[in-house]
Amino acid sequence: MIAFLGRPDAERRGSEFGGPPFRALGYECSRSHKDDAFPLVETSRGRSGPSCRTVFWINERTGTLGDFYTTSRRYSESHGVRIGMKTAEAEHLLGQRVFVGCEASIPLGKLPLTIAFSGGAPRTTHPSSALHLIGGHVYAFVLHGLSSDVGIFDCL
Repeated sequence: MIAFLGRPDAERRGSEFGGPPFRALGYECSRSHKDDAFPLVETSRGRSGPSCRTVFWINERTGTLGDFYTTSRRYSESHGVRIGMKTAEAEHLLGQRVFVGCEASIPLGKLPLTIAFSGGAPRTTHPSSALHLIGGHVYAFVLHGLSSDVGIFDCL
């Protein structure tokens, strides 16, 4: 990561609830909490900063990517989905609908990538009782490292 993106704005070591130890590399960071940023570590008092728009969590046991989070417009998904894109446009590109559960998201099949959405309102559409997101936009990409996941995201 560092060879490609350069030196991170912030770096922390930690672990999540008994998970493997990780090294968090943060980019576009701020000392204060921001809605479009994610804290690098969680302590007994909750998540703590700095908060970064892009974070790579490296599993220190495997030396591979554990988890990834970004709200940066620098990244896009292979179908052309981008941060800030309207929900309906992302659904069209992916050929899937956004359903609301723990979060409003689209997990991409066998890939460990999840596209998260915010805004809008959940609505049921007949004949299903599932909640479909109406309105809103893409706010984040989240990646789980399959066998090297470090446990940052329990809902995405």
